[in-house]
Amino acid sequence: MGILDGKVAVITGGASGIGAETARLFAREGAQLVIGDLQAERGRALVEEIGREGGDATFARTDVTRTEDVAALIAAAVDRWGGLDVLFNNAGIHVHQGLLVQNSVEEFDEVLAVNLRGPFLGMQHAIPHMIARGGGSIICTSSTGARVGHMRNAGYCASKAGVLGLVRVAAIEYADQNIRVNAILPGIIATPMGLADPWLHAASPEERMATLARSQPIPRAGLPEDIARVALWLAGDLSAWVTGQEIVADGGYLADSQRG
Repeated sequence: MGILDGKVAVITGGASGIGAETARLFAREGAQLVIGDLQAERGRALVEEIGREGGDATFARTDVTRTEDVAALIAAAVDRWGGLDVLFNNAGIHVHQGLLVQNSVEEFDEVLAVNLRGPFLGMQHAIPHMIARGGGSIICTSSTGARVGHMRNAGYCASKAGVLGLVRVAAIEYADQNIRVNAILPGIIATPMGLADPWLHAASPEERMATLARSQPIPRAGLPEDIARVALWLAGDLSAWVTGQEIVADGGYLADSQRG
């Protein structure tokens, strides 16, 4: 039996990176999936891959900043499988800006719309269906940037810190409905977004991976599957007593005052 047998899950930002690896893992563990993303070609290819491996998934093109898109995403899961058990609010962007006074309002608002409004809308539309189901698990991707400041990342750090506040409020408001709400705080992960970070000045992919390996006490780059495994634990019943928490998965980065 799989950890998620019989559970219906929605993953935003599910077409690549952490989201895609989580979709693969959830499917292997028995979940029925709806993958939401703006990357339609990648999303449909992933659904086909999961199907070839015996999983059950569908894709819905989704802009998480738009109420109607998020409502349709959740409805796709409920209409197809009769309910919703897991929501992984994973969609996010990382816009590299100048110093705070150089940020444009438009860029700042864009980052907050995806990284903070997106999880808010996901919760709004998922929670009523989870109540009808008798409970559920909501997982949100935050970041170590919610705990420490990174220069030229005002919007990103602010949005990811905001996710933690949203998680705590939702956790206490819906605990009596058996809905758990938690956040994962990844360190820099070897995803397309993570490897595009300007501080990785190495010329080749191999050099960038080597730089990541030196960036935290565990001497290897963080991988999407490292975060997917945390999401799996939070989605399943082994974490039934865990809510309102910030699960840091960063290879020891935040614990080491000599780095960063």
